[in-house]
Amino acid sequence: MNYGKLIKKKRTELGIKQKEMAKDIGISTPYLSNIETNKKIPSKTLASKIEDFLEKKLRKEKKKKLEIDVESMSEKKYTKRELKEMEQEIIETYDLMQIEKNPFSKIAAIQRSLIEINKVIEENIIILETILEPLDQNILKKLKRPLKTTIKSFEKNKEKLEKLLANEYLIEED
Repeated sequence: MNYGKLIKKKRTELGIKQKEMAKDIGISTPYLSNIETNKKIPSKTLASKIEDFLEKKLRKEKKKKLEIDVESMSEKKYTKRELKEMEQEIIETYDLMQIEKNPFSKIAAIQRSLIEINKVIEENIIILETILEPLDQNILKKLKRPLKTTIKSFEKNKEKLEKLLANEYLIEED
């Protein structure tokens, strides 16, 4: 998928009109149309504005979806369709990162992902602590196995993050 088509697809998926996006990033609607049809190639600065605009809108959309209703909280089982949609979203994000050769956009995307991971973990730990506060021993015994499984998952992911951190290409910014 080329850059213009990808931009148009993301814009339409988010329900954004060309006019709104063009106005927000400071270009004319026909110019945005030319970018989406690959008649014009945006400058790096403009491509960055487009990316920032779409990411901002996507974050707002995700934030709406991430709001957790504590009362209806239960283990989510995903349908094949939902899993396929998540997989497609990951692939499209990867494609966008590959198209945009700017390493700073990749760094920003990774930083946002890490922030989101931490945020989700913290929110769910707070919910768990709130729910688990006044439990009796029988309930705690039944939760021991799922808690151990969650800890193992954290440990596996911790190892993955430590491998990334040990990567010789990472440079400290202190």
